[in-house]
Amino acid sequence: MTHIAGNTPPTSPIGQEEHENEVPILEASPDISDSSHHKTPSHMRGWKIVRANRAQVYRDLAEYHLKLEHALRKVEKYKKRYQNLSEKVKTSESPKMKLMQQMQLKLKAL
Repeated sequence: MTHIAGNTPPTSPIGQEEHENEVPILEASPDISDSSHHKTPSHMRGWKIVRANRAQVYRDLAEYHLKLEHALRKVEKYKKRYQNLSEKVKTSESPKMKLMQQMQLKLKAL
């Protein structure tokens, strides 16, 4: 029986002549309306595959996060190296270096 037909009271015998020409409501077969079709072996195999794929994706994601962290550490390391090297080149000469250069120029002039 359908949901509506199961909740309605039985029809009264008066006036059934009007309803004799109507097509009776077909009841749903138990295997169609039964919710056990979600537990079929093929359905469970499908969910097993989905779970396995999902687990693999999460494993891959964790691996990629580690690779990203390592790559970012390397980037920071080489940025710092470059920054330190460029600072050494741009620094002005120390007073000792200036004195040494002046002395060499004077010695060459002599």
